[in-house]
Amino acid sequence: MASRGWCGALLAAAALSVVLLAPPPRRDDAPVRLYPAALALRPLASASPAAAPPLHSAAAAAAAAAAAAAAPPSPWRARACVANCSSRGTCNEDTGECVCRQGYDGVGCGGRETHACNAPEGDEFVSRCAGRCDEARLRCECGGGRFPRRAMFQCEFRGIGAYLPWKGEGWNHARVAPSPGHFYSRKEDAPPWLRRWWEEGRPGAPPAGHVPWCDAAAGDRLAAACNCHDGAKGRLCEVAHLTACLNQCHGRGKCEGGECVCDAPFYGVDCSLRRGQLLTADGVPAAAAKLPAVYVYELPPRFNLRLWTAKTEERDCTIRAYTEKNGTRFHMHAFGMEVALYESLLASPHRTNDPAAADFFYVPVWAGCWLSRFSRPTPGHHALPIKRDYHLFRLPRAHRASDMVRQALNYVRGRFPYFNRSRGADHIFSFPHDEGACLAPIELSDAILVTHWGRTELHPPNHTTISAGQGWHEENPKDSSGKPYYMRMYGSRQCFLPGKDVLLPIFKSRRFVQSSPFLTGVRLERKILFSFLGNAVNQPPRFSMGLRQQVWAAHSDRRDSCIPRRCQQHNAACDLEEELRHAAHHCVLVGGHTRNFIRVLQRSVFCAVVPGNGWAHIEEPVVQGCIPVVIMPGIHVQLEGVLDVSRFSVRIARDEIPRLVDILRAIPEARVARMQAELAKVWERFTYSGLFKREFASQRRARSSPRLRARVGDVLEGDTPSFAPIEGRLRGADAVDGFLELLRLRKARQQRAGPGSSVEYIDHGPEVQPVMPLPGYTVPDTRGVQ
Repeated sequence: MASRGWCGALLAAAALSVVLLAPPPRRDDAPVRLYPAALALRPLASASPAAAPPLHSAAAAAAAAAAAAAAPPSPWRARACVANCSSRGTCNEDTGECVCRQGYDGVGCGGRETHACNAPEGDEFVSRCAGRCDEARLRCECGGGRFPRRAMFQCEFRGIGAYLPWKGEGWNHARVAPSPGHFYSRKEDAPPWLRRWWEEGRPGAPPAGHVPWCDAAAGDRLAAACNCHDGAKGRLCEVAHLTACLNQCHGRGKCEGGECVCDAPFYGVDCSLRRGQLLTADGVPAAAAKLPAVYVYELPPRFNLRLWTAKTEERDCTIRAYTEKNGTRFHMHAFGMEVALYESLLASPHRTNDPAAADFFYVPVWAGCWLSRFSRPTPGHHALPIKRDYHLFRLPRAHRASDMVRQALNYVRGRFPYFNRSRGADHIFSFPHDEGACLAPIELSDAILVTHWGRTELHPPNHTTISAGQGWHEENPKDSSGKPYYMRMYGSRQCFLPGKDVLLPIFKSRRFVQSSPFLTGVRLERKILFSFLGNAVNQPPRFSMGLRQQVWAAHSDRRDSCIPRRCQQHNAACDLEEELRHAAHHCVLVGGHTRNFIRVLQRSVFCAVVPGNGWAHIEEPVVQGCIPVVIMPGIHVQLEGVLDVSRFSVRIARDEIPRLVDILRAIPEARVARMQAELAKVWERFTYSGLFKREFASQRRARSSPRLRARVGDVLEGDTPSFAPIEGRLRGADAVDGFLELLRLRKARQQRAGPGSSVEYIDHGPEVQPVMPLPGYTVPDTRGVQ
């Protein structure tokens, strides 16, 4: 067994070859069309010389030797940090490097790191501050008045653009007061930049009996009200509560705005290390890592956690938030897979803290979160199009994200020898954004890229996203050699290679998972034969390669439609729940809109899975027991290649779209029953249930300790809907568990038969008997749930 600590003996380093996945044998009833066998990866050396330095040059050998010298020793010994990090950070005793808290930087955390709320150029940012900015914490506060530290988040007075060089009213301002006098009673309390305008601005007085925001106490009538920053709730932001940290620091440190401040002698991004050893949830040294052993790199916070600590909203790039009573709320985040994967691997029994004993290596760089921040930009977000040199500062977002990952790769290659040893074939990177690994640096061509977007086309000629600034396939800008910048990306070859890369599901909220009939035992009559509620008519064809529009055109005006024609528009104000009560058996639902689309999935036999602005949602129908109808030519769906998707789905070619309903009606009932039985086996693989169970267990352990409960949160068993009654029905055999099982199979097959061997799918598991509804259990309200 591989050691989980540095005390393990060094293992001989052998380069891993890429294991390719051969297509499964054709069965007469197989509903999924098979693609040609995966093409062998071209060696990295075949890329442009500018793409990556040759790995076998003298310079590369010297760099590898230097990296080996910089790697932590085995057997383990503590490495001291400069000035003990000046009490402003945590010392990583494995490497002797400080992990500085937000607001501090430099060797030994002796320098300052600022996060401005406003930009001098006057651009519009979500963090724009009408009060005083705490530049260490990126927090907008009153700065004066009776409560100078009170939040002024997303809060301004009308006409503020006349007093500062801002271009407009800005982004996301949920609260606007008539004048500065509604925030401050006196000119002296206002920020310095506003005092000189105080008289000219004619701030005016609040209505009689109303108290300005920065002076108001409990019980006062407010002249204005502002939003609270993450970590506070209440009418006056007076109730402090937990913020999300990785594994909530295991209760061995405080979570401060998204990063762990570990108690001595613990360290690591989630306080899981002590003297080179990994600790279990109970705080005892972990046993040897299960195989395959995975080493998780500890990167500088700028590649991941700084995106949490410098966020402005509690749901920004997180997958959970906390109530005023510190109860957990897992919420959907479109790119939350990279967070869920990171947290899961940190707490996994497969994790090792000895890189020399690892089978695989995970590099936790959050490119998806980084890209999504463009929708809520702050001046400190280091990819904003500030007015400077075009090539340096105005690269499109996707190109900047690619460079961010490249910087993380350079960090890993410069400090450890393992990437160069295998040319990255045993290294794992995640790319959850719209078009996934298309934007990965081309240097990662041999690495395992975990994504949602399974486009297999060689040398794809375009991108499909319609999001402004996020297209990766553009002729401009060009790099220093004059070639289009996208030639430095993985997508210039292909975006997904079956057998090497892996497709994991999108992260869905716990409430979405709790509503699954496989968990609740509540099964509705499936009156709808086929449903497709996706947006089609309001988007251009390239949004979905024209597939959504084709489905709409062929089937939205059928005689056997479930709903009246007036309800078929995407923005129609119809109550589909009410309409479906009167629908005919096995009708067809194409078009329409409802806040309770989960109920539509639960009432459907077959559900469409069609791309839109990138990847599609197969996890939604699977979790709700609806058989996926995959309409994605040349594109794999999530977990295809991990599971045998052909056993529980139907794949429709583009030229079959006009006959889609006829094809579905012709499927024998016995085969439908087999596919539904297969869904019951695999549905939990399309979730991240291990995270839900681990958080629940941690909070259960903390019930007897007020100190721990204040750090990890509370179960809140009386909460509605309560997770406690059904927690035991989840096995924890989730997406990450399946991914690790796939890696084990790849490793085992390679050792038995050598490079190039095919990899079998992971086991779907035994037959599952339907669960019965729990007496007294309230099924979650699914309106608006994602």
